[in-house]
Amino acid sequence: MKLLSALFAGLVGAALPFIAPAAPVIETKGSSGSAPVESGFLTVPGLGKLPYHFLFEEFSAPGENLDAFVLRVAPRLREYSRETGYEACGVIASDGAQFSVIVGSNHAHTLCVNDSRKVAAGMVHSGQTIHSHPVGEYRVNAQDKLLLGALTPLNSRQKRGPAGVSAEDLLSGHGYVVERNRVLHQAGENAVRLVN
Repeated sequence: MKLLSALFAGLVGAALPFIAPAAPVIETKGSSGSAPVESGFLTVPGLGKLPYHFLFEEFSAPGENLDAFVLRVAPRLREYSRETGYEACGVIASDGAQFSVIVGSNHAHTLCVNDSRKVAAGMVHSGQTIHSHPVGEYRVNAQDKLLLGALTPLNSRQKRGPAGVSAEDLLSGHGYVVERNRVLHQAGENAVRLVN
């Protein structure tokens, strides 16, 4: 976990666009929105090439606040993680009157890389993200190995960390964490709350 935290800390300010101005190279086809929403790849400097699989796009209902929107969308992320063991994630965007999220996955059990340009047309990154935490053990795949490091053998069994907001979640900026039976919002280490 220390290796993952160090790697993630090294990425902050260098590769993750929802944290820093530098953005990964997106190798996908264009779309009518502000960013590509098709499946493809994200190339993250210092890390490598990760698959990007588009899952769904959702918009808030008129008058729906952000927490209510997240609680409505959360079961879809939770179900995806339950079925696959992978994290799912998205950048929450807004046009001032409505929220939206484009949710995808990197097919990794350990992390999901967001791209702040993956927002619906006419919307901008709200400064919040959402991602799911799968549960149980997993077998390390190629994407996990990029994140966990060369000393972690492919197909080795790994246990997930404790439930709740991780150190990596805190480093990635403010947002929502979807777990098995709850949704948390974190705005820093001392600002974690249950969303209900």
